[in-house]
Amino acid sequence: MNEKIELASEQGLARLSIQNGGVVSGASEATLAEEILDEVPEARSIRALLLIQQYTALRSEIEKRIDIRQQILALTLLVAGTFLTVGAQPNVPAVVLLFYPIIAMFLGAIWEHNDLRVGQINFYIRTEVEKHLGSLGPGWETFRQQMFSTTYKELRRRSTEQRHPLTPQVGLIVFATRGMFFTTQATTITVAAVRYISEFLQHGFAINGTEPKQAVLIIATGLLFLGDIGILIYTFSVVQHKRE
Repeated sequence: MNEKIELASEQGLARLSIQNGGVVSGASEATLAEEILDEVPEARSIRALLLIQQYTALRSEIEKRIDIRQQILALTLLVAGTFLTVGAQPNVPAVVLLFYPIIAMFLGAIWEHNDLRVGQINFYIRTEVEKHLGSLGPGWETFRQQMFSTTYKELRRRSTEQRHPLTPQVGLIVFATRGMFFTTQATTITVAAVRYISEFLQHGFAINGTEPKQAVLIIATGLLFLGDIGILIYTFSVVQHKRE
């Protein structure tokens, strides 16, 4: 089979060389080679097989990354519950709660990375793989974008058309994911603040800010609170949804 393809390529290049007076440019050679491969049945079969294998591998990666996203959300709830359970204990320093938003930020970044890669694979399948289906198409990704896309561009285009009943709400995944990270982060910050305020009230604000250790502790705690608020806002902005 490889010998047939090579023989056809050599014959085609020889014809082109004769037609051009013995000179074959790189662009012409590449174009002719592609045309010859299209004419050889074995080459078309190999190309179809490669597309099928590539499509299967990419779909498998999408499924794995979506599964990782769900596991990250489950892990986020588990970690948040652990911090709240431990941090609410009277004998545990309230500052422990302030470290959860940092962990949640990294979990959110990992979630976004996997979602971004899913969007990239989806775009490649739709534009580079499914375009070869021809009359057998459209493929799933192309069909899903045409029928169920929730991007604002598609919604404006369909403003005068009837919306398919199975089309999801705009920003549903982003709303749910951001809500989970934001709620757990805000809850730990709030519980920590309530504990600190309660301790201050119990001691009648008898805090000696002139003592170096206590002053450093107060400043560090305040900076940690401010940092957590910034981390909360950053996590909210990082978590997006790239799959159209």
